[in-house]
Amino acid sequence: MSLRAAIARAPFMIFSKQAPKTLPRFDVDTDFAYFFFNDAMREWSGLEPAVLTDGRNAKTDFPRDYERYFDDDADVCENFAS
Repeated sequence: MSLRAAIARAPFMIFSKQAPKTLPRFDVDTDFAYFFFNDAMREWSGLEPAVLTDGRNAKTDFPRDYERYFDDDADVCENFAS
């Protein structure tokens, strides 16, 4: 089984977001959009991965406290040791 197939079929949720190239600046309306959810998301939420990756980000999903999600995402992207 390929790594991609294993990730897609994993029994736990896996998702990915794309970081903007403009860090540390980012646009809360368009950046850090989700681009991948594995199959477990469909089973846990009933939502298809294609719906979840259609321009959604923390602002659309967590309107009350999305700033913290963006700050955390930017911090991880800028300071994660590779």
